[in-house]
Amino acid sequence: MTELTSSLPKLLEMPAPHYVLFTSGNRPNSDVPWCPDCALTLPAIRRVVHLVGGSLLEVDVGSLPEWKSPQHPLRQDPQLRLKNIPTLQHWIKGGPAAALRADVINRDVSEQEVHLEVAKFIKLTAGAASKFVSQTTTDLIAQNGALDAATVDASMQQSE
Repeated sequence: MTELTSSLPKLLEMPAPHYVLFTSGNRPNSDVPWCPDCALTLPAIRRVVHLVGGSLLEVDVGSLPEWKSPQHPLRQDPQLRLKNIPTLQHWIKGGPAAALRADVINRDVSEQEVHLEVAKFIKLTAGAASKFVSQTTTDLIAQNGALDAATVDASMQQSE
């Protein structure tokens, strides 16, 4: 919870739209999240948020035993009431404005489907944040979530 509290002001100073991704910590002695859904969807979520020029804060919910506790601070927080991970939330100055359900972005879907669902969520939540966001998400949705290397490379060059 401290990570979220201390990092939110910085996130909200970055370019809109703002997103917070609640994800698992890594397995011991590994760079791989202990949550299989997080391990499979995290790269796709990062890719789409970056592609549209949004800002992303990743919040580690801790170890599996910590996360399983009904007393976990993120589960108890009245603003969050987090139930599942991964959970992607759109944030505004007043707090979370919308969330992409974890069951939509889990290991039972392909990377392309994650791209598509995240693009739809961003298009829905970004509002007037940027014409670029609108056009990029529209294109990504039209391509059914398919991302080619040229699109990703062009986005990386624009953000540098």
